[in-house]
Amino acid sequence: MTYINEAPRVGTGAPRVVRSLQVKGVHFRDTKPETQASSGNRQNDALQERRDALLEISPPVARAVRPDQLPQETTLRTDLNPLGLYHRSWGFPTDDELRWLVHHGISDAALWPISGATVRFDARTFDLAGDGERALTFRAEDRGEVIDFVAWQPLTGKLASWRGVAFCLGDVDDVFNPATYFAGGALRVHETPLQWLQADREGIVIVRRDFAYAHLRFCQRIVCDDLAYAERIERWVRPPKSTVEILVADEAKKEFA
Repeated sequence: MTYINEAPRVGTGAPRVVRSLQVKGVHFRDTKPETQASSGNRQNDALQERRDALLEISPPVARAVRPDQLPQETTLRTDLNPLGLYHRSWGFPTDDELRWLVHHGISDAALWPISGATVRFDARTFDLAGDGERALTFRAEDRGEVIDFVAWQPLTGKLASWRGVAFCLGDVDDVFNPATYFAGGALRVHETPLQWLQADREGIVIVRRDFAYAHLRFCQRIVCDDLAYAERIERWVRPPKSTVEILVADEAKKEFA
C-alpha cells in the first residue's frame, strides 16, 4: 500500500483528511475524521517511515542525517538517492559565500541545491577535510539522478569531483539527449561554475577534460561564452593519436621467433 496524496479537507466539525491509496494499481479514497492527537501520531509515523525507507537503502547516511533533514513525504521519491541525502548533510554555504553569489547575479532558483564544505583537492578529486579550504559543492547528475559531487573554489578556480567519475557539472544527459539539439538547439558549455549559475544552470561545465573526446565528439552543436574557450574545446575533442601497434601475422612470428 502506497500513499499517493494527502491533503486536509476544509469543512464543518472535526478536521478530516482524505487519502488516495494505490494497491496493485487500484485507486480508492478513504476519508476519516482526524483529531489533534491522531495528527501528531500521523506526523511521527510519517517521519519514521522516511527514516525506515532511508535505512533500507543506506544505513550510514541515515545515521548521519538528522530527522529534520529527511525529505518530506511529497519529495521522498525525488530525493531518496543516497548521494543526494549525503550531500545535504554537508551543510549550507556561509552567509558570506551566499552574498558573494547573489552579488554576482545568481538568482534564488539557480542557487539550490548547493552545499558548502571544507575540502582538500587532490588533482581530479577532492575529499572532506577539516584542515582544507572552503569550497562550494554541487551535484553532478545523469537524467536527474545524482552520480557524483563537484567542488569549486571560486578564488583559485579549482574544480574536481568527489568520486572522479563525473565528466561535467550539470546533467550529463544534456550531452546525449536529442532534445538538446532539436530545432537548431545547442549544448551550452560554460568555462566556470559561476557562468553556469548565471545561466540558471543551463548546460554543463566540463570537469574532466580528458573525458571530453568520449562525451562531446558526437555533439551536433556546442555554444560557448567566448572564442578562446571554444578553441580549447575544439582541441579537446580532436581524435587522440593512436598508440596501437598492429602487426601482420608472418611479421609477428619473425619478430618473436
